[in-house]
Amino acid sequence: MDTRLEFTDKQARPYDIQFKTSLAQFKIGDFLKELNPKHVPRADGVFDVNFEIFGDVSNLGQWRNELLFNLLIEGRDGVYHLIPANDIMMRSSGTAMVIVGEVVSVLPTSGFGLGIVNRVIHFAKDIDYDFIRMHLVRNKDLNTTIKEFNIVSPELHLIATGEFHLKKIPAYSISP
Repeated sequence: MDTRLEFTDKQARPYDIQFKTSLAQFKIGDFLKELNPKHVPRADGVFDVNFEIFGDVSNLGQWRNELLFNLLIEGRDGVYHLIPANDIMMRSSGTAMVIVGEVVSVLPTSGFGLGIVNRVIHFAKDIDYDFIRMHLVRNKDLNTTIKEFNIVSPELHLIATGEFHLKKIPAYSISP
């Protein structure tokens, strides 16, 4: 771990922060379960993590609104929970819609029927992966780019990219 915090008086953004860390063979799921036992983490397994936070901020309470970061996570042989167990799709997949869908899916129609929705949801709920890689970068516009989201399993290869746009949150000093 490498950390640096410098303060330069009489500047609009006087705090310059640099933080770098690497974790090898880190069990993220176990760590997140310890933080919140009721929450099911999206991924279980052993991961290598490289994390860097950097930039200058106006005050320490605004660090989460103003700092940039680069996060790379790679793992092998684990489980990715694509749809959380408490998601509405998982709860509703056991309802009357599913029963009706299964009945409709065996009737002669031109489509798959509603039953296919239930089967796809249950297939995608937990993905046993061989390899997973996530690379997130927060850029100078303060938006977070998903440079790479890649899951490889025997049944599925999921690739995604995208971007989250900044929504400012209150500084710690005024947070409830």
